[in-house]
Amino acid sequence: MAIKGYKEVDFYKEMVKKLEAINLIFFEIHINENAYYSIAWNDNIPQPLPNYLNYLCHLHTKVTTIETNKLINHKENFSIYNLFTFIHQNDLDRVFDLNKLNHFKSELKECKKIINDITKLRTKRYAHLDHDYKEVGNFFAQREFRELFKTIKDIVDYLNTSFNLAPHLRYNSFKGYLFADYYDTVFKKLDLNLI
Repeated sequence: MAIKGYKEVDFYKEMVKKLEAINLIFFEIHINENAYYSIAWNDNIPQPLPNYLNYLCHLHTKVTTIETNKLINHKENFSIYNLFTFIHQNDLDRVFDLNKLNHFKSELKECKKIINDITKLRTKRYAHLDHDYKEVGNFFAQREFRELFKTIKDIVDYLNTSFNLAPHLRYNSFKGYLFADYYDTVFKKLDLNLI
């Protein structure tokens, strides 16, 4: 059965491609966000943070910002919004519950402020370094970012399950470098006051 100009196989391949990319992006967000917190909130690290650790936090913030923007910016190829559009354009209510997708859209609308903050940070500081880049702050400490992260995770988990995406293509099965575990081990062994 063809779906609005797609052969079933073409549609399936396109969905796998989109979901695989979204899972890879989410994995990058997840490991970098955890790495940031494992430095910034680590009891084994003296406060205030030494400069080299501040810079490491900056790098994890940068990657998290850029990757999160890929999922929440309508202009990005693999954004959640573009995937929702693809689903709606192809009448996929037999695979996805459209009420559930609309619920997720509403949750994303509730995160509008933090989405705008992330896009602004990505554009003004990391992509272009605008003249007013210093006016853009760090969003990790904001409760709104945690809510957005949870919403994105819920969306990705729902899409993976509903589409029955192969387990090896899901972010939670990726064998990546877990910075947080590594940092915790290193910080426990080092006397950071000597560095």
